[in-house]
Amino acid sequence: MATFALSLVAAFVASTFSGFAGLGGGLVLYFGLAFFHPISFVIPVHGCAMLASNVSRFYFLRTHLKPKILIYLIIEIGRA
Repeated sequence: MATFALSLVAAFVASTFSGFAGLGGGLVLYFGLAFFHPISFVIPVHGCAMLASNVSRFYFLRTHLKPKILIYLIIEIGRA
């Protein structure tokens, strides 16, 4: 239970840092989680956290997207 609470604190600190600095929250989250958990746990949890973060950012900022640029981006991602 204590490990879970410390992981939540690490996630909060990472999120706050990312909010103030605009970047680096993922790296802070890596260090925070790796301090309390094995790396085999940290990698998938960090991946899920970053996926949720990016999807939510896309959803909340969707009104600012320019469809033409988004289409070009999707085409180029498909070519990669």
